[in-house]
Amino acid sequence: MVESDKSKIDNAVSQLEEWLSDPRELGKKPSKVEYVESFEDEDGISCMIFKFKKSMLSKWMLGIVSESGVFSHMKEFDGGRARQDAEECLTFLKNYWKNLAAQQAGTENQEYEERKGTFSGFVLLSGKSWDKEQIKRDLKTDWGIDPEYDEGDDSYDREGDGCDAMIFELGSQRVVLGFMDVPVPGGEAEQNAAYNYMWKDAVEVTKTHQAQIMVAVLGEHEDVKQDGVLFVKLVASLCKQPNAIGVYTNGVVYEPKFYFAMKEFIEKGLYPLLGLVWFGMLRSEKGIHLYTYGMNTFGKDDMEILDTTEDIQTVKDFLIDIAGYCIDQDVVLHDGETIGLSADQRCRITKSPGVCVEGETLKIVYSE
Repeated sequence: MVESDKSKIDNAVSQLEEWLSDPRELGKKPSKVEYVESFEDEDGISCMIFKFKKSMLSKWMLGIVSESGVFSHMKEFDGGRARQDAEECLTFLKNYWKNLAAQQAGTENQEYEERKGTFSGFVLLSGKSWDKEQIKRDLKTDWGIDPEYDEGDDSYDREGDGCDAMIFELGSQRVVLGFMDVPVPGGEAEQNAAYNYMWKDAVEVTKTHQAQIMVAVLGEHEDVKQDGVLFVKLVASLCKQPNAIGVYTNGVVYEPKFYFAMKEFIEKGLYPLLGLVWFGMLRSEKGIHLYTYGMNTFGKDDMEILDTTEDIQTVKDFLIDIAGYCIDQDVVLHDGETIGLSADQRCRITKSPGVCVEGETLKIVYSE
C-alpha cells in the first residue's frame, strides 16, 4: 500500500470513528475498525468499506465513508455481501441529500412540471463548517429576514439524521438551508465551473471546495418571480460566510461577488435575472452558440441562438432582453412564431432538442 492510500484510509477511519461517537449512533468510538475495500458507484462516487466492532466481544458491523458522507445501517458484517450492503448505504445517503428539499415540502422526487418554480443551488465552501448564527444576522441585516420562530412553529433548526439544516417559512415560501460536509460528488461542480467564461479561475477555485450549503425555496409558488428574488437574497447573504468560494446553480459555478452585484440590483429595484438564468456561450465550428439555462424554473423553455457570427455582446444582450421579457410579462413563445425588440426585427423561432442544454429548446434565428 502506498503512503497516500494509507493516509486516505487513516483519515476515513477518523471520520467513521467521529460519526460513530455521536450520541445518536454508538455514542463512543468503536473498539476496533478495519478497512475492507474501496469502489466507485455508477455516478463515480468513491466509497470505502470498513468493518467495526462496538466492543471487543461484539460482532463485526459494516460502515462506509464516501464522498456522499459517512453511514452505517448497523447491520452485521457479511464478507459475501459487503459490497452490496455498502452500495445500499451509499444509495441511502445519495437519496437522502437528493430528496431533502422535496421531502421537506412533503413531496417525492418530482418531474419537470412539478419542479417548476423551485429555485435551488449550492454555496461551495472551502472548509467543513458553517456559521448559522452569522447567517441569521446577515439575513436580518441585509433583508430584514428573521428566521427565528416560536416554539410549536412548523419552522425549525434541525441537526441529526445525517443532516444539519435551517428550515423556516416566509408566508407561502419555505426556505431550506442544508449543510453537507462533503464536496459535490463526482467532480460535477468542477466540470460545470468550466462554463463560466466570466471567471478565469472558476475551475481551480471550485476544486478546493470541501463542503456545501444547499439552498432551496419551496412552497406554493404564488409568485415565481418573487421566489427567485428570495433565492438570490439568500445566496447573497450566504456568500458572506468566510469560507464561501462559489455558487453552483443554473449549470455553472458563479463567483461569490457576482451575487453581491445581484444584491445591489435588488436594492436598486431591479430584477436579478442574471442570478437566476445563466446566459452561456460555447464556440462552434461556424461561430458562437448562445443559450439560457434556468428558464424552466419560471415555466419557460430555454433558448438557443446557434452559430452566430454577429457581435457577441449585441446578441447576448438581445437574448437577455428576450428572456427578461418572457419572464416579466409571463409570455410563452411557440414554434413557428417570430420575435424582436422592435417592429422591424422579426427573428424566427423553432423548437427542437437542445444543442447546449438538455431537453427541448427554442432556437431563435437572430438577425438585426
